Amino acid sequence: MKKVKANIVIVGGGIAGLWMLNRLNKKYSVVLIENEALGSGQTLYSQGLILPRSQEVGDVTGRRIQKVWRDCLNGFGDVDLRTSKIISDAQTLVASKGVLARMSNFMKSFKYKHLEDVEVYQEPTIPVEKEGQFYQLKADVLDMRSVLESLAKHHMRDIYKADIEEYLHEGTKLKALKLKQGGHHVVVESDVFIFTAGKGNLRALQELGIKRPQKMTKEQTSLMVKSVPFALNGAYTLSNGENMYVSSHASSEGGYIWYISGPWLNKLAETDLDRIRKMKQIVKDTFSDISFEECLWSAVHYAVPQQEDWATTKRHKVYYSGNSVVAWPANLTTVPLLADEIVTWAKSSVKKPLVQDLDLGFPQASYGLYPWESPERNWHR
Repeated sequence: MKKVKANIVIVGGGIAGLWMLNRLNKKYSVVLIENEALGSGQTLYSQGLILPRSQEVGDVTGRRIQKVWRDCLNGFGDVDLRTSKIISDAQTLVASKGVLARMSNFMKSFKYKHLEDVEVYQEPTIPVEKEGQFYQLKADVLDMRSVLESLAKHHMRDIYKADIEEYLHEGTKLKALKLKQGGHHVVVESDVFIFTAGKGNLRALQELGIKRPQKMTKEQTSLMVKSVPFALNGAYTLSNGENMYVSSHASSEGGYIWYISGPWLNKLAETDLDRIRKMKQIVKDTFSDISFEECLWSAVHYAVPQQEDWATTKRHKVYYSGNSVVAWPANLTTVPLLADEIVTWAKSSVKKPLVQDLDLGFPQASYGLYPWESPERNWHR
């Protein structure tokens, strides 16, 4: 059986794992292992919203994170995201008059600017019957597949598709991972192991003997509307006391996909069909000039970190055990914070930098699909 030695093994090909790969493989021998496709978990199910402030971080930290993202998008940050596509540089809040009084502190903290004239749609520009008040926040909305491609394209030789067959320990430390793909097996020893595999982290915590909260992930629901005739001019936040985020994406079948997310969707109804029925009315009331009669709807379910059962902060979740770390970003915005912490720890943990290129003999991992691209998805009128 083939055996190789690396400085660092990263398990998980979402944005967190790829961000760390970019930061670390400049000086160290690093391999990244993904068992499905790059971004196939939470990354491509996110909407690409980079918020300057959120409940996970304070105002000052939020502005600093936004600058980190902007520097990377301009090509002089810790990672190079110049080839990433920016869908919009603004997000718009739509709030009914009855909600505004309850949201005054929220509006001030996020520095929303009231808009008298709003171009709701990209093309064509048409008169809009606007219900409620519109406020705009300067914040980027990113095309997440292009972000993944920016992070992965120069490092594909270090990114492999494989499953973990066995965790090999030496005393209390993790010594190696036994990997497999088809009939091919490889043992990879490493100084450091970084697990950023979303739901896959649950097995890592168990194998490493890390005590964890009883419930570490929760199911999040998002809704999609297919064949909408217009693209939104940026991302929108619909607020009736609870926020729902709406972004629009070009569809290969023509028209646009509107992608709707937010924790409140789980509470909207008990079943997906009832959620869709209620959301149809909310969207119709907000964008009353569009006919959604011919549009198709679908629900998406995916796992996100369970925040409220964890410790005091909501920034990100990190568990250390000897030469291994298991981690989740709180959300897309906070990925650079998570990378800063783990990269600093990894550099201090590597015994001696290795300069050789590794060839594990596994196929390269491909890019994942957006949820609306899945051929197995069920759509409802």
